[in-house]
Amino acid sequence: MKKIKFLIITDILLFISALAVFLSALILKYALPRGTGGQENAFWGLVRHNWSDIHSYGGYIFGALIIIHLILHFGWIKAIPKLWKN
Repeated sequence: MKKIKFLIITDILLFISALAVFLSALILKYALPRGTGGQENAFWGLVRHNWSDIHSYGGYIFGALIIIHLILHFGWIKAIPKLWKN
């Protein structure tokens, strides 16, 4: 796979994982706050524990993708100090 395609796929997956973390955080904070356990308190068919798992795993995936993203852009990162010197 060419580098540009891999970058595009990485960026799309970064966006999706960031969106999952953001939306699950909002749901955990406002729709299913602490103390709302039980099956009767669900949002889109998922209870607080499920949303917490989505939030955690989304964060792990986001972190791994950020590392990949930085590795793929290492050449650009190395070039930045040279640009500031001029």
